[in-house]
Amino acid sequence: MNSFQGIIHKFASALGLSEHTGASGEQPGKTPLLLVSASDADRKALEQILADTRWKLLTSPSCQDALERIAAGHIPVVLCAHDTSGSGWRENLAALQSANHQPRVIVLSPAGDYSLWEEVIDQGGFDVLTTPLRKADVLQTLDFAFSLGRQPSGGSGFATR
Repeated sequence: MNSFQGIIHKFASALGLSEHTGASGEQPGKTPLLLVSASDADRKALEQILADTRWKLLTSPSCQDALERIAAGHIPVVLCAHDTSGSGWRENLAALQSANHQPRVIVLSPAGDYSLWEEVIDQGGFDVLTTPLRKADVLQTLDFAFSLGRQPSGGSGFATR
């Protein structure tokens, strides 16, 4: 761990954002990340990207399953596919925001543009990642989402204008 990572780790620990264990299946020393997607391609890509990182990938095929996993344990960040098992990202984002512990929600989309990003942010999401996923983009976005934690206002923490 370099000195910058050490500083970030100490900061996260002070905020209670470091290592978690709990009923949702996460491993000690790993931070749980929930993927809401029925796509094997998304899961396989993330498994490769997240190998040997701080993240433990958990998967849910539906938003309802994701809500149950979130209720069972602390999950700070959720990646939500643009379309998941008959529902779209808007419905999933609204449902995930109704959870007692509101994770940062990042929408995965095959097409990323400013209007989609703006709509996701306006509706309380954290960010948009385009697929196919790129390792550097994924890790940077996840670390940023995790480091910020949840804003007290329940908003994304970003100003859109």
